[in-house]
Amino acid sequence: MGQFTDDAEQFEDSIEVAEALETLQALLPRGLKGLAPGLIRAFERDDYSSALSQAREVYSKGGPSDRDAAILYATLLTNRGLTQEAAGVLRRAADIHERDMALQLAQVCNLMVEGNWRAAEALLGGLREVDVRDPRMWGLMGDVYLELGEDEDTVACYERALEHRSQDADLAYRLARLLFEQGRDFDATSYLERAARIATQDSRLWALVAEAWAELDEDDRAVEAWGRVTRLDSDDEEAWLNYGLALRRADDLREARVAFERAVDLDPFCFEASLELAHVQFDMGYMEEALQAYRKVLKEQPGNIEALHGAAAAAFEQGDVTLAEDYARRALERTPDRAESHYNLAVILLELGRNAESSELLERSIELGATSGALLTLALISLRGGELETALALIGRSHELCEDDAEREGITLEFAEALVERGMGEQARELMARHESSESTWNVLQPLIEYLSYAHQEDLEEGGVLDELVARFEQACQTHEEALPIDWDMQGLERVAWRLPRVRRGQAEAMIRKIE
Repeated sequence: MGQFTDDAEQFEDSIEVAEALETLQALLPRGLKGLAPGLIRAFERDDYSSALSQAREVYSKGGPSDRDAAILYATLLTNRGLTQEAAGVLRRAADIHERDMALQLAQVCNLMVEGNWRAAEALLGGLREVDVRDPRMWGLMGDVYLELGEDEDTVACYERALEHRSQDADLAYRLARLLFEQGRDFDATSYLERAARIATQDSRLWALVAEAWAELDEDDRAVEAWGRVTRLDSDDEEAWLNYGLALRRADDLREARVAFERAVDLDPFCFEASLELAHVQFDMGYMEEALQAYRKVLKEQPGNIEALHGAAAAAFEQGDVTLAEDYARRALERTPDRAESHYNLAVILLELGRNAESSELLERSIELGATSGALLTLALISLRGGELETALALIGRSHELCEDDAEREGITLEFAEALVERGMGEQARELMARHESSESTWNVLQPLIEYLSYAHQEDLEEGGVLDELVARFEQACQTHEEALPIDWDMQGLERVAWRLPRVRRGQAEAMIRKIE
């Protein structure tokens, strides 16, 4: 029982020491650096009684005129609960040092411990009207308001402290937490980053910053934060994985690939990193490497659906449609209620000319909630079967499912290209005429597809509409130069161009080369 009592007292002493040091750091001109060595040793030992005794001795020598000694002694008295004695020390010092901010803040702290919250808040309100430039004072005022439960006042004081270049990382962190609770996520994350920049070497804090920026879709800032985490802890495979994910969202595929490779090197069994590496290799056009990476994942996790879909897509892009079908069927067997699985196999079977099977799969994918792409593919199958009205109706339905204008315009252009390829230039023009856009891909490709829709007509005079379309195309390429080359499969357009008369073919091929 005696040992328990001793431990409890020592624990209480350590709390009192921590609270006293925090207050003294804010109130003394030199912070804790101005404390005598003996006093510092007492604090290090959590020997509060010895520290209080030494502070009394310092105060007895200096008296009320020694402002710092009065603050030191009064603060230790306050934290020991001797509020009346502390009030007397502060009152005598205030008679000599009138309106001293540090003395008045010490009085606020004493009133708080005494339980006189109204008086503390009233005194604090007056102090906030003073032009205080010491960030430590604002930080302490914020701490008091936080204890009072006044979050708005706490935020205001913490912000003032940071405006005055406070280097207190904990203060910036506390401010961020309060702002997150208020729903001010952007401001909160900015202050969280401020805390990380002050702490500099705290990788965990930078990881919190990175996650917060990612939640706000601030991809570049998330990339910077995860980059700092990897520099601070270069052997953390999870940090490299997250860094790669952030880079991928920011479309920096080259660096994302490096990050995922590093994660895999650190942990060969980090299959999430292996899968992400495969995705990036696929996005970069390295289909053989992507397929091998997907296979590596599937060797250990045969049922990984993302890897099965990825392997199917990589094999399909390489031209190995039979292998692609095998992976796609395995995916469908494992996820028969997933729209994507039906859709992916449908696209592969369509390439193999098995239209009926493809149509059934597409219809099922639509029942399961497939997006506009399934309706576009079904429309292309109907067009191949000579069912133009059905195909156009499906395109109309696909437009209704599009999430944004860019998706809608992409579907329109792809179907218009298919119409032109089948000699239905007039229908392609009518379809495109119903859409207008400022999007780069649309403005560059639309005049090219319209040119091809006219160019096969032998009775069309040279110049005129064709020259106008060429001029419009050239202007679009200049206006949207940053978007070139356009990410578009040109094979269908090239097939149309090859069938044109020689002069028109040359013009069409030149336009296609310009945007490839």
